[in-house]
Amino acid sequence: MFKEKNKSRGLEENYIKKRAVRIFSAASSFAAGVLFILAFAVSFEPETALLGHGDMLFPAGAVICIVSCVICAIYCRFAIPKNKETGSVLPDENKFEQYYRLDSGAMKAARYVCAGALFAEGIVRIYLLFRGDLSSSVQPIVAILAVLLFLPLTLYFVPEISSLTAPAYPKIHLVYGLAGVLWFIFNVIYLYFDRSVALSSPYTLFIQIMLLAIMLAVVYEIKMRTDSPSPRMRLATLCIAVILTGGFTLGRITMLICGKVVSPDDVTGIVTAAGFTVYLFARLFFYDED
Repeated sequence: MFKEKNKSRGLEENYIKKRAVRIFSAASSFAAGVLFILAFAVSFEPETALLGHGDMLFPAGAVICIVSCVICAIYCRFAIPKNKETGSVLPDENKFEQYYRLDSGAMKAARYVCAGALFAEGIVRIYLLFRGDLSSSVQPIVAILAVLLFLPLTLYFVPEISSLTAPAYPKIHLVYGLAGVLWFIFNVIYLYFDRSVALSSPYTLFIQIMLLAIMLAVVYEIKMRTDSPSPRMRLATLCIAVILTGGFTLGRITMLICGKVVSPDDVTGIVTAAGFTVYLFARLFFYDED
C-alpha cells in the first residue's frame, strides 16, 4: 500500500514538474515576442533583412530565447526523473493506435491548422518556383526539394492519416515523418545559400535556428511511437521549439502587418511558422503522453 502511495505521489510530482517547464517555455516565448514585435515594427529594414543601427530589441529577445532554452534543457535533464514507470503511459501493445487516441479535439484542430498552412505554402511556392520568383542564387535542385518535400510533412500532420491503425501503417507514418524532416533540412540549406538578403542577417539566421528546433521536436515526437521513446528529450525539444518559434513568429506577423515583407516567399514562410506555432502550443498544453 505504501509502495502504491509513493508511486502515485511520484507521478503527481513528475506531472507538476513537467507542467512547470511547459508554462516557463510559453512565458519565455511571449516575453521574447514583445521585444521581437517592437524590433520588427520599429527598426527592421526589409530590403536587406537587417535591423536598424543600434537596435537592441532583437538581440535582447534572442538572449531571452537562448537563456530560456538552456534552462529548459538543463531542467528536463536533471529535474525530471528517468523512470520506466513514469516514462510513458502507453503500454507496449497497440502503442501506435493508443498514442493517437490521446489526441484531444484541440490537438486535432491544431494538426489541421498546421497541415493547412504547410499545404498552402507548398502550393504557393510551386507557383513561385515556376514563375522564377524564388532566389536565383540557390541551386535549382535545392530549391525544388525545399518546395516539394512539403507533401510528406503535410500528410504527417493530417489527423485522419495519423490515426490509421492498419498493421503496416506505423512504419509508413514514420516514413512520412522522416521524409518531412528533409523538408526542414533543405529549407535551412535554401536560406543559407539565398543571397537575396544579407548573409549576416539575424532575421534569416533566426529562421534557420527555428526550423532546426522544430525539426528536432518532430524527430523526438516520431521517436515516441517507436520501441525506444525518449520522453525527457521529447519534452525538452518541444519546449525549446516553442521558445524559438512562438515569440519570433509574433514578430514576423507584426512585420507582415506593417508591410515590411522581405520577399513573396517570406509571406508563405510566415504563414507556415504560424501553423507550426499553433501546433507546438497545442502539443505543449493539450496533449500529455509522457
